[in-house]
Amino acid sequence: MTQPDSIVLRKTDQGMSLIDYLARERACSQRQAKNLLDQRVVFVNNRRVWMAKHKLVAGDRITIVSSVSTRPKEWRPEVLYEDADAWVINKPAGMVSVGPDSVESRLQQLWSDQYVRVAHRLDRETTGCLCVARSAAGFDRMVEAFATQRVVKLYDVLVMGIPRQASGTIRHKLDRQTAISHWHCMASHRSVSHLQVRIETGRTHQIRRHLAAAGLPVLGDRHYLTVALADERFQRVPRQMLHATHFSIRPIAELDGRLSATAPWPADFRDVMRRFGLKRSRRTGK
Repeated sequence: MTQPDSIVLRKTDQGMSLIDYLARERACSQRQAKNLLDQRVVFVNNRRVWMAKHKLVAGDRITIVSSVSTRPKEWRPEVLYEDADAWVINKPAGMVSVGPDSVESRLQQLWSDQYVRVAHRLDRETTGCLCVARSAAGFDRMVEAFATQRVVKLYDVLVMGIPRQASGTIRHKLDRQTAISHWHCMASHRSVSHLQVRIETGRTHQIRRHLAAAGLPVLGDRHYLTVALADERFQRVPRQMLHATHFSIRPIAELDGRLSATAPWPADFRDVMRRFGLKRSRRTGK
């Protein structure tokens, strides 16, 4: 994580819009300045700001951190599990699950002679276990497994704050739908914690929204971590520290096979743990 680029606003620049100031100071176009704001890598007085028309005041400190992770230009999938119906892929940061230039589309190009369809989704910046069907029948079975709650999804998450108890369950509705997240604190150090989270439902941004509402926002979250970040280490976290560690589907009967896969922590996740003094727990198996 590189040092952020900070500038203190001069009196003569008071009243300028943030986008105009960025374009001038970075000697770039309005479009390029807007791209910085859209990436949410600009801070004003330690608070993330992405509104182009935000008016600046003399003495404001504007900080630009290094860009968030980008999609890999050359990517060869790491297969964590494989059977006749499915693969489990170790998804990298910076790639969406489906759509143009996604995990699904790249796999379809690489494995053009096979059926490829992503069975669920992970956020662009979330890493780890992503299940991919390799047959239409396999996809239908995965849909049925999700519908009957036979899917087990376990995440490792680094958050700001220290929970008051060792574990808990969050049952807040999201978008008027039931959403259930179970969490356990694996380690804490000063102002950060490592949680393991198991979700029963898969609502949009469920873990990030649930933990933010509980006062434990995910480190590096550019949408739900909205407090001022006076400690520059928090500003320099390269992406949301959310990793899909384990994915499995429980069998219907004893004779059925069990789909199960575990993804190792990526290098940036381990680096952030080290920088914040978090030690690995024996329970993680990493």
